Amino acid sequence: TMQVQAKSSMYQSKWDKYSTYYIYNQLSEQEQAFYDELNTACLSYLTGTKDVTTGYTEYVPTHGLSYEDATKVGEIFYYSNPQYYFLFNRTTGLYRTVNGKKELYMGIGIEPPFHKGEDRKKATEAFEEVLVEWEAEIAKETTVVAKEKAAHDLIVLNADYDMNAVNHQSAYGIMVEKRAVCTGYANAFAMLMNGAGIETITVSSNTHAWNQVRVDGNWYSIDATADDPNYGGASKVQYRFFNRSDAMLSSLGGSTYSKLSLWDGITPACTKDSNATRYSIGTIPSAKGQLEAPVISVAEEKEGTFVTMTSSVPGAEIYYTLDGKTPAKGNSKAKKYTGGFYVQPGTKVQAVCIKEEYLDSDTTGYVVPEKPVATPTPVQQPDQPVIKVQPISSNYTLGEQPKALSVVVAPVNNGEVSYQWYKNNKLVPGATKSTYTPPITLGSAKYHCVITNTLQGNTKSVTSSAAVIRIDKRSISDMRTTYANRHVYTGNTISPKITVLDGKKVLVQNRDYKVKYSNHRNAGVAVATIEGMGDYTGTKKVTFAIVPTQVKGVSAKAQKNAATVKWKKVAGVSHYEVSYSTSKQGRYQVAGNYTTTTATIKKLSKKKTYFVKVRGYKVVKGKKVYGGYSTVVSVKVK
Repeated sequence: TMQVQAKSSMYQSKWDKYSTYYIYNQLSEQEQAFYDELNTACLSYLTGTKDVTTGYTEYVPTHGLSYEDATKVGEIFYYSNPQYYFLFNRTTGLYRTVNGKKELYMGIGIEPPFHKGEDRKKATEAFEEVLVEWEAEIAKETTVVAKEKAAHDLIVLNADYDMNAVNHQSAYGIMVEKRAVCTGYANAFAMLMNGAGIETITVSSNTHAWNQVRVDGNWYSIDATADDPNYGGASKVQYRFFNRSDAMLSSLGGSTYSKLSLWDGITPACTKDSNATRYSIGTIPSAKGQLEAPVISVAEEKEGTFVTMTSSVPGAEIYYTLDGKTPAKGNSKAKKYTGGFYVQPGTKVQAVCIKEEYLDSDTTGYVVPEKPVATPTPVQQPDQPVIKVQPISSNYTLGEQPKALSVVVAPVNNGEVSYQWYKNNKLVPGATKSTYTPPITLGSAKYHCVITNTLQGNTKSVTSSAAVIRIDKRSISDMRTTYANRHVYTGNTISPKITVLDGKKVLVQNRDYKVKYSNHRNAGVAVATIEGMGDYTGTKKVTFAIVPTQVKGVSAKAQKNAATVKWKKVAGVSHYEVSYSTSKQGRYQVAGNYTTTTATIKKLSKKKTYFVKVRGYKVVKGKKVYGGYSTVVSVKVK
């Protein structure tokens, strides 16, 4: 039986159930604080009627984050909160002086149609009306997969892919205006799934956005955009991209599904596959069982109650809350357990075990009794220091600032604790705190800390485990690229300029990287291979399309219950696709594919006006590479 995970009740409003906390729970405390500031600001625009004057939300403090890190958190916030339909994926910032200290404040963009508060209020009402209706349809289903399919089909059957739609990046575009692009599809799907209690996130590449959903303990990729017949040219709803593995997604779409480096290390791997076909959702494996609940252990110490947690299942993660709310990895705000911690009397600790291929465990809890901490008896000998948290080995790339190494020692009753760090067994001058930030130096180095407790000249020491810090050259595959990805066939080789960015830094070609092009003359998919140089290593391949030229000289002549269409030949084209419609702006039907420059459309209605357009294409490795549509012409059938 597939399990629908219960969501935490820890919300600011009814809208928060549509968020995902999967990535939020992996952020640092500073990043979470800025994220929460953005959420409070956006909620005020969703539930209030104040006008937008700058094009952005009110500017909120970033809590010490750098501009780059705050921008990253802003993008994560955008994709994690589809209920804020009026946002666009851009942040801006300014510095303010607060209590004599310069601090960064940032806001996130709001689309122009929603700047007026009263307009936004009406839009929210229309948005919620459709949302409630669609949620009722999904609620009729009893399994996770059935709910997935219901949400998938509601989106695909009610909306069309349209890059010219006004709000094409938003769930609002899907639900209200019924037109959007991939980000709108993904945001709408995530909103419906998380609203139904099914853990779902949205991820993106340079050119696309799609979803990942957790079913029976496993993560799967799902792309409603690619399954829309309006997008893929099919005759009805498809399911080729329903609950697929990473490997199968890459096989179906190639670099379209190469995630941005933004998602590295914070989004799950999809290793299972449904074996879905064009018109079947396939099947997925059931969970191996439900995990046993974690064990919470407590020890009374001077500083308070020291809490540790263990799981009987190797590789299981433990997430916990301290506010009495139900913990989960993505459906509520919770902390991942990484080591023991202190809590105060009256704290309610709750924890859950999570592991791929298993259903989450039941929640286990412990309430710390309300009682005073006993006063320790003075002693004359120093306590033996005990390390609770050891320094952690990490790998970095050149230019990336290593995180501070840290040791945490259990509080001592007697004595004064001091620290001394060592690099490759050599003392590091001045490194005498519990934390130490390694320098940015290529290669590997071992660091350890000696902790000494001193009382009246007597000492007791303990040495931490060694942490290996490795700093490598930066991988060019992690860099962001910008370039024109669609070009019209000319008969000559096409080599578009490719700009490579490391964060906001624009890399220099032939110093930081070089580019080689292949298959870049004829219509089809061309490849540019970017090879790192200097401080950058590795390669990255990007693709761009070379499409046939637009069909010209289209004419249509009326016949009895038919129409004869003619057009001029296009160089580099092997076939032509002729489409017709009874409305110039309506949905067009493909009449057929032809190798000549003339076609007859039959079985048309007498005395009725039809609209016709033609586009050429070339079949490359089994796939059609389309050129642009011709000008639409009309004909009234005899």
